Amino acid sequence: MKSDLSIFDLVKKLPINSEDTLFVSSDLFKLAVACHRQNIEFSANIFLDALLALVPNGTLVIPAYTDNLKSGDRFDILHSKPNTGALSEATFKRSEFIRTSDPFHSFFVAGTQKENFAQLRNQSTFGSDSGFALLHKLNAKALFIDVSLQNSFTFVHYCEEKLKVKYRKLKAHKIHYISNTGQENSITHQFFTRKKGYLNNLHPLEEQLTKNNILKSHLLLNSTLKIANYDELYNFISEDIILNKAKNLHRFSFYEYFRRTAKQILGRK
Repeated sequence: MKSDLSIFDLVKKLPINSEDTLFVSSDLFKLAVACHRQNIEFSANIFLDALLALVPNGTLVIPAYTDNLKSGDRFDILHSKPNTGALSEATFKRSEFIRTSDPFHSFFVAGTQKENFAQLRNQSTFGSDSGFALLHKLNAKALFIDVSLQNSFTFVHYCEEKLKVKYRKLKAHKIHYISNTGQENSITHQFFTRKKGYLNNLHPLEEQLTKNNILKSHLLLNSTLKIANYDELYNFISEDIILNKAKNLHRFSFYEYFRRTAKQILGRK
């Protein structure tokens, strides 16, 4: 028997304001299983409707990343499928969302700020005029659904580029770009990438954000949802970079250094 409780009822209990800009990173598997067990109707599309209903006067932002592109690869803004999970795949087919233009880290966006996101034309994927910068400017809310920051918190690289950390460097990529009008161009796009031997390590950051009550946890059935404001996230990360040498963000691995070195040597042969 279908439950009288809906995913709309559950979602509206979250501490999100109707006018917020909300960026959602998610793995929907646990939530889907829990809804099935309680006979609550659930699909990625129904969940999207619930999220849109949560911010009727605000903006919903879903990642649409194709961040595995390499120089020489092709990005078609209308047809390149995102690699960011079931919610992104469902959003890809929805007409009320636009897709931003960044070939590596595009966003699907619906709501009051849609046109501001649509107008972005940044040439560095984490730059000061990127979608991540606009999330910061709007003091958006980040919602993490059953994902760790280690695997989902791309905003941290915007902070790293803005503060010019020493363990990353700008790398230019040539991309075959197809716009939403079908126009084809070869573009150069910058990616603030890790230097050899360095690895992302955001587990300490997640612990510290939780300890300092910046990242707040909420339960939705058996799913763990974590919410934070981008202003507070940026301020904490900036302090860690400036005062703590970004020790909560990265680590150096000799194994990774020699692995990358060997790969480069073998690649030249």
